[in-house]
Amino acid sequence: MWEYSAASRLFTLRAVQSKQCIWCYKDLLRLDPVYIKSERSQRNLIAQLSVCRYCGWWTAYRVHQGDHPRTAHLYECYDGIVGSLKEFDPADISVPIEDVRRYLQINHESVYDLHPRVFEEVVGSVFKDHGWQVKVTAYTGDDGVDVVLTDGDRTVGVQVKKNKKGKKVEAEQIRALAGALVLSGMTEGVFVTTSSYRKGAILTAERYGARGYPVQLLDCKRFFEALEIAQSQAFNLRAETLWKRILSESAYVGSGVLKRFRKKEDIYSRKIISSVYLTDEFIDLYGAAPRHFGS
Repeated sequence: MWEYSAASRLFTLRAVQSKQCIWCYKDLLRLDPVYIKSERSQRNLIAQLSVCRYCGWWTAYRVHQGDHPRTAHLYECYDGIVGSLKEFDPADISVPIEDVRRYLQINHESVYDLHPRVFEEVVGSVFKDHGWQVKVTAYTGDDGVDVVLTDGDRTVGVQVKKNKKGKKVEAEQIRALAGALVLSGMTEGVFVTTSSYRKGAILTAERYGARGYPVQLLDCKRFFEALEIAQSQAFNLRAETLWKRILSESAYVGSGVLKRFRKKEDIYSRKIISSVYLTDEFIDLYGAAPRHFGS
């Protein structure tokens, strides 16, 4: 889903200067910088990565020292790298679930285009990140239970319904889930939908709860709230991925005064004091084009 390629210089400059994800507007997690000192020359590299824990967008900022012998003792050069989003077919069941989850974070509407099986897998993965042991049942012959959750002695049956926005869940669908729970020997249920619930469905769930068969209702809004929490909890960046991003193709953004490296410093704050722009870039930089990203 995420490809790494050199973007335009102005886009890269604006993106790496932003402290927020340009897709979902969440604050970026800024990792500690790494320092690579050359043993054979005076060329050193300092690199720092920022990443969105929710949708996966990332930027990297690099400082090159000693690249130009005549000015190596005075100046250092900066370049930036950004992650670009690759479109995919939401109905494709072969797309990795972690990529689908990231994509849903920045494009909620795409949930309606997901293959029903993919949506079931996404729902199961969200519950897993909330601490449940999860089993997604067979796509056919599931007897009305799409996902089974276990936590110690508790077993919860989940029904997943991918509805259009305006198609609300009816009371009889809640009754059908309750019946499936009884047949499966379960006493708790969760109904997850991409739409919402009619008043009768809500009242029916309350009645079953009063009789010892609680059914929790998750509408589209509550599902995305659960997904957002799960994304934050599931965030993990492997060292291999970090180095691959840091060493990717980059775009030069400018130069600044040479500074010594300090552990845990924010190298994004190093000021650019000179750069070279093409005519079109210069026009865009000074107001002819709208500024898309804040700092």
